[in-house]
Amino acid sequence: MQQQTSRLEGAAPAGAIVHEDLTSRFFMLTSVAYFFIVGISALIIAAKFCWPDFMGASSWLTYRRMRRCT
Repeated sequence: MQQQTSRLEGAAPAGAIVHEDLTSRFFMLTSVAYFFIVGISALIIAAKFCWPDFMGASSWLTYRRMRRCT
C-alpha cells in the first residue's frame, strides 16, 4: 500500500534518476527556447533570400541586417 501512495504523491519509481538541480532545468529550457528562436530566424532569412519582398520593406527586416544579426 505504501508503494501505491508514493506513486500518487508524485514520487519517482525505485531506481529512477531524479534531478533536483534547477540550473540544469534552466539550461535545458533556455536551450530549447534558443533552438526555436534560431530556427525561426533562419527560416525568415532563407525566405528573405528567395523572396526579397517577404515581410515588407522595413529597413530592420532586410536580408543584409537579418544575416548580420545571426
